[in-house]
Amino acid sequence: MGHQFRTKNSFFISFAFLFFIQRLMSHITVTISELTSEGTGLGFLNGKKVFVPGAFPGETVTLEPVIDKPGYISGRLLEVQKRSPDRIPDFCPVKCGGCSFTALSYEAELRFKSAYLLNLFKDLPGFSEEKYRGITGMPNPFRYRNKAVYVAGWDNAASGEPELQNRKADTENERADKRNERIKGNSSRKAADETEDRNEEHGENKGRDNNGHGRFMLGLYERDSHKIIAIPDCLLEPAWMNRARIGLRDLVNETISGGNSRGEDAREMKIFAENLRYLFLRGAPDGEKSGDDDAAFRRCAVLVLRTGNDAASSSAAVPEAVLRLLEKSGIANIAVNFNNDPGNRIFGENFQAVRGGLYAEMPLQGRVFRVRPESFFQINGEITGLLYDKAIELLDPAPDARIADLYSGIGTISFRLSERARETFGIEVVPEAVRDAERNSEIFGIGNASFYAGRVEDVLPDLVKGGVRFDGVILDPARKGLEESVVNTLAALGVPRIVYISCNPKTQKRDMAWFIKRGYQLECLYAFDMFPHTCHVETVVLLSRAK
Repeated sequence: MGHQFRTKNSFFISFAFLFFIQRLMSHITVTISELTSEGTGLGFLNGKKVFVPGAFPGETVTLEPVIDKPGYISGRLLEVQKRSPDRIPDFCPVKCGGCSFTALSYEAELRFKSAYLLNLFKDLPGFSEEKYRGITGMPNPFRYRNKAVYVAGWDNAASGEPELQNRKADTENERADKRNERIKGNSSRKAADETEDRNEEHGENKGRDNNGHGRFMLGLYERDSHKIIAIPDCLLEPAWMNRARIGLRDLVNETISGGNSRGEDAREMKIFAENLRYLFLRGAPDGEKSGDDDAAFRRCAVLVLRTGNDAASSSAAVPEAVLRLLEKSGIANIAVNFNNDPGNRIFGENFQAVRGGLYAEMPLQGRVFRVRPESFFQINGEITGLLYDKAIELLDPAPDARIADLYSGIGTISFRLSERARETFGIEVVPEAVRDAERNSEIFGIGNASFYAGRVEDVLPDLVKGGVRFDGVILDPARKGLEESVVNTLAALGVPRIVYISCNPKTQKRDMAWFIKRGYQLECLYAFDMFPHTCHVETVVLLSRAK
């Protein structure tokens, strides 16, 4: 019997050793020559492209292939044999997919974004390097986000069940436009040290099984998956967001596991946690105050639930302990939203305020905007102010000018333009954003800004038919860019100056080519680092009617 056991044991040891040797022999060493537009390291081996996330140009790295196709290999970084001088200590212990650069110096990141834009636009007619005026970065590129969306779910690893119960987990499109905030320290080493400290401080409630239900998770998706990553402290988000997220996660787990709670509290909390789909947060970063009473600007939280649809179910669906925790985190306005539709849309149609109002107070360039959860508001207030200043400087409206602000959102640009132009016309497809703009217009006492709800390609021709003529236009569309019919309408009007703001330079380039074919020329291109530590960049261009 003992001999038989030793034989079986030897077999398994030999099998494990052979498996280890096989994996070791599959490892590849390659030198990285460049970064892709997504910020992934790219090298070449025997004529194949080799993609290595987390590797930088000039580095020699060892990787384990994850995908091996005839034309390319994609692998997991194992070791950096020769380091780039631009590599810094990694400031983030987790890889949620929101950031592209957590171990690259900020100066190198800005160089990468400039090089990407120059390469992208080099074949655009009329473009030259002299027309690129550089990129504006942040003095301290951390803690800058004013919005976050976290997904809720369960980690059942402790009970041997599937890793996550996610009910068709939904990825948020803004993922690129997502999760980008950092700390006030000046060095990346300090950021990394503080991340490790917070990781130990908050822990992950390891081993907790919540009576067989697994741990409640509230975090972000891992890149290219529906796996929720528990984040100890996101350095792109202000501290109050991290306190709210971590606090809510821990409150749910402690209450369900029986901590200091009664049985009915645990049952109520479990029902709430199973019903919670997303936590949406929006508000000013820590330290920003409203001037009148030195109180923090009113922040907003929305608990997106799977079931319920009215005021009665709103108040009953959220335990009082959850509301107290959010208020203690500095959130004055708390609402619920109901969304049981499949897909990646965050909000359903029905919002119900539970505490305070259904808005966040967002400071920008000397004004405080009231912004509903479903309305668009730029995610980085510091860079947004600089971007808008440049856009209006380039447009240079005369005092008697009529200006169109297309894709106007809640009117942030329109209100700045109204200080210099005779009249502004904002067009926005989201009705709630138009209502926000009209409400803010009343609050600010602005009488020369009008707002229209609808698609630009529909409303703009109607205004033109009504006899409105524009002396200048500002465009700030979504990532998909413009409809060609919008370009046709503006070109037919002969608008002399057009400023085009974009969060997607690829579609911006396509649209600029359309304008150039219709008699416009590119004057200049500026870049703004709206999303530090991601591969995304915001651009603004000036187009003028060719003489």
